[in-house]
Amino acid sequence: MGKLKESNLAVGVEETLDEQRSQMHVLMNYSKSLKAQNEQLVERQEPLRNLVQKLNLQNKVLVRYIRVNHDSKSMPENAFL
Repeated sequence: MGKLKESNLAVGVEETLDEQRSQMHVLMNYSKSLKAQNEQLVERQEPLRNLVQKLNLQNKVLVRYIRVNHDSKSMPENAFL
């Protein structure tokens, strides 16, 4: 076993393992950073999503109002189309 540790193969394996460990730590830190950024973006997105839903509803109500009150060719049951 002592001869194996001193061999070039064992040294190469240890160096490769150390390099892979280092790369793994870098990737783990990068992953944590991406998760944190994703959480921030999700928090910022939710109010915008709610605003879009409200605007879509207001648009439907306005279109319906215009069709019912100002478009004699439109039928009320088709107002949301």
